[in-house]
Amino acid sequence: MPETMLSVSSKVLVELKGITKSFPIPKGALIACQDINLVIEKGRSVGLVGESGSGKSTVMRVLQLLLPATSGEVWMNGVNVSRLPQRRLKRYRRNVQFVAQDPFGSLFPHYTVGGNIAEPLRIHQTGTKSEQSARALELMASVGLSQDLYYKFPHELSGGQQQRVAIARALALSPELLVLDEAVSSLDVSIQAQILNLLQEMKARMGLTYAFISHNLAAVRLLCEDTVVMYLGRIVESAPSEVLFKQPIHPYTKSLIDAIPAFVGDKVKSLPTGSLTKVERPSPTHRPSGCAYHTRCPFATDVCKVEEPKWTEPLPGHRVACHHADRLK
Repeated sequence: MPETMLSVSSKVLVELKGITKSFPIPKGALIACQDINLVIEKGRSVGLVGESGSGKSTVMRVLQLLLPATSGEVWMNGVNVSRLPQRRLKRYRRNVQFVAQDPFGSLFPHYTVGGNIAEPLRIHQTGTKSEQSARALELMASVGLSQDLYYKFPHELSGGQQQRVAIARALALSPELLVLDEAVSSLDVSIQAQILNLLQEMKARMGLTYAFISHNLAAVRLLCEDTVVMYLGRIVESAPSEVLFKQPIHPYTKSLIDAIPAFVGDKVKSLPTGSLTKVERPSPTHRPSGCAYHTRCPFATDVCKVEEPKWTEPLPGHRVACHHADRLK
């Protein structure tokens, strides 16, 4: 298949086709993600949710070409970038930038704020030194940082300011896709709200596209137009966020949404009796046969234990892998 073959839709920015990633272990292989098919459209944000160990971060690392896929392909703007030689990946890497969970750990501690933000410009040899400094100051203003902080070092900033620096640095090369891996989870709740509002505002102003990995379903609902739910390395449900949060179909998705903290009167609501916290999750190295969720699912039947569920679309744009989707919708 030629590298320049166009995707079906011009709206598609990134497409993952049949991505599987496994890691060797002493007794075989750990399959971190399996048969992942995912489309991210330009100008839309996709939220990837699921428990720890569900494979979310592995999928995003493969998308960024930080990990080679065991099988499958990564496409961007109609080009199969997973087949590009190393010398041609620089263009792709500048178009896909990353914001990490720990802002302080992701910044260069011995670089000033301005130096951190300008570093991608230096690496990609974009502009003169004075132009790089001007671009850094422009980005600081766009993320709500005072120019007085330009010569400060990361340890002199608050956590929220550090994350704003990390976001500004990720935007330095005007990427088409921003990958945010738990980008607000390490911050105080009030600061989380500020950063989420900033990301929303910048998305609208700059036409950005986000891939947002999070345990925080409330944040995903706020920020992302589309939501993808993963369990033990597989996607089990995907839909526009507005639809998925109002009418989840897969029992796992329902459990995740039910576990979102909320106040009823002056108390936090109790978790449902079928909560995920009451049933131990299977080990990724010993994935159950059939539907992997059947060991925790209150609706599981014999077919769930032996047969992998196929994808169905019970509602337009709402896809789910569950044997009982028609009954549960």
